[in-house]
Amino acid sequence: MANERLRSAMLTQGITVDAMATHVGVDPKTVERWITQGRAPYRRHRLAIAAFLQEDETYLWPNGLPDNQRQDAADAEVLKVYPHRSYVPPELWLQLFGRAEREIGVLVHAGVFLAENPRWPQLLRQKASSGVRARILLVL
Repeated sequence: MANERLRSAMLTQGITVDAMATHVGVDPKTVERWITQGRAPYRRHRLAIAAFLQEDETYLWPNGLPDNQRQDAADAEVLKVYPHRSYVPPELWLQLFGRAEREIGVLVHAGVFLAENPRWPQLLRQKASSGVRARILLVL
């Protein structure tokens, strides 16, 4: 099975198979196998590739970790669960979007909770001026 995440990350960054092979120190055919056949590289290569692409290793190779480490990583991702969007403190949204370094993506039905916070437009302006891409889709 092809590794579409690796292929997409390389395309997004404009990195060719040859450039990746040179960076990691392997033959370009090896990189092709990682992409087209879904073969997993050695861990040292996975870490070098993830750093080069500025992606998380577990995103590029979700099955690359042993089962116990995969479970630990999954457990660490969920910090808190809110039963309804209205229970999320308004400041938490600002903190979340304030930490964005590359992109802010919002897909909501109505999204009035964002417009009700007067600091939201200021934060978006600030992030956009620093180069953060913002995509917002409000479904009415």
